[in-house]
Amino acid sequence: MPSKILSRRQLISLKTKKPRINLVEEGRSIFRRIFPGKIRRTQITAKRLGQKKKEISSGSTNLLARNTRLLRNLKLGSIGLVFISIITLIVSLGINFSRLEFVGKNLYLSPQWDGRSELNLLVIGVSNKENNLNFVDLLEVVHVQPQTNKLNIIAVDVNLGIKLANIRTNVKTTYTLRQLYNYYLAQDLLTGSNNALANFIDQVEQEVGLKLPKFVMINKSNMDKLTSKLGDTYVNNSSLDWNQQLDYISLDKNSHDNQLQNQTELLKAYLLSTNTPVFWLKLVPLILTNSFPKLLVTNLTSGELLKLFLAIRSIPNSSINTLITPAREIYLDQESKLLDTNLFASDLKNLYVSQAILLEQARIDVINGDKKAGLANRTQRLLENYGLTVVRTTNAEQIYVRNTLYVVNPDKYPISISYLKQLYPDLEIFKAEYPYRPLGDLVIVVL
Repeated sequence: MPSKILSRRQLISLKTKKPRINLVEEGRSIFRRIFPGKIRRTQITAKRLGQKKKEISSGSTNLLARNTRLLRNLKLGSIGLVFISIITLIVSLGINFSRLEFVGKNLYLSPQWDGRSELNLLVIGVSNKENNLNFVDLLEVVHVQPQTNKLNIIAVDVNLGIKLANIRTNVKTTYTLRQLYNYYLAQDLLTGSNNALANFIDQVEQEVGLKLPKFVMINKSNMDKLTSKLGDTYVNNSSLDWNQQLDYISLDKNSHDNQLQNQTELLKAYLLSTNTPVFWLKLVPLILTNSFPKLLVTNLTSGELLKLFLAIRSIPNSSINTLITPAREIYLDQESKLLDTNLFASDLKNLYVSQAILLEQARIDVINGDKKAGLANRTQRLLENYGLTVVRTTNAEQIYVRNTLYVVNPDKYPISISYLKQLYPDLEIFKAEYPYRPLGDLVIVVL
């Protein structure tokens, strides 16, 4: 049978015709990757609903009401499916939104998070301001590891004490982390600056020996508003409204150690809720409409928040670890608690140290390039918490203007160098030997 001869116009039409994209199928495909199993459960729910409708008689009003609820939930799940698919497409295209809000020096300089590398996020809960005072009631470090699909939550005791010079008398005085934010607010009032939050976060970094490039701070009244928008939260298989959540983490009803435990469990419950379509339906519009600046202070962009929630969503409950500074890790100094850094570091290493770092066996010299007292020792503690080996600390013999790394054979230590670049985003790397008698394989000059 002779083949059909096509006209020139028909040939051009065939060449230029674009394939049609089925957006519904694309959305379902993405949703299956995000929530494996939920599509199947939705189909089963629809099938059961169909079966039950057949059983409804004219007089069975209770059964009709229950089926109506099932149908409403089915519709909600379908809306969530499409909504999450759209959000995933937006984030996968690399679209970033404006930064929400930043306060004080250098906080806005934190580089954009790519959604794939490790991230430390400091969560700060403060009381409502009274007489120009803000007390810190909650400090939690959320450590996200997207590559290994793990999440660590570290509760920092706000009663840990730090000795600083009194603003008026210049006498060394012990301040707890709960009081410390007010100390820096008072400094701002005296100097006319706006660095209280940046200085507070810097002090927390020194206390825990970790870099905390991203933060979220929220006060009690704004947390009340946010929770009212999100609805109840399931904690230990119990649904709690906001007032019940307050009771759950209240110091009046719990010992201090139990309060830390409950705060951590509640934060864990919030993070686990990212695995539900209802969470995305309620919270994501707040992010996309930039309603968040009215509720919290953060140096995360809207795009980074979406990436964070997507990363956490895929982490199973079994891969979430919690660490609290228990009684054995603190000792009393008069009325304040001081962290035993050695014991605390051993627990941190179980969460942060990777086997790949240990296998490289890189030896590092840490050079204080700023002449700031104790900087090299604090850096040593920071690097060792990540599993890096520091063999010497000393002061620089010349002036430096940025963090600098000297390494003769960078190809031998790619993972160690990657960690250093993550800890110091402005790190300048020289493929050369440090000019002043190095002991290590890598020499880092910190400012």
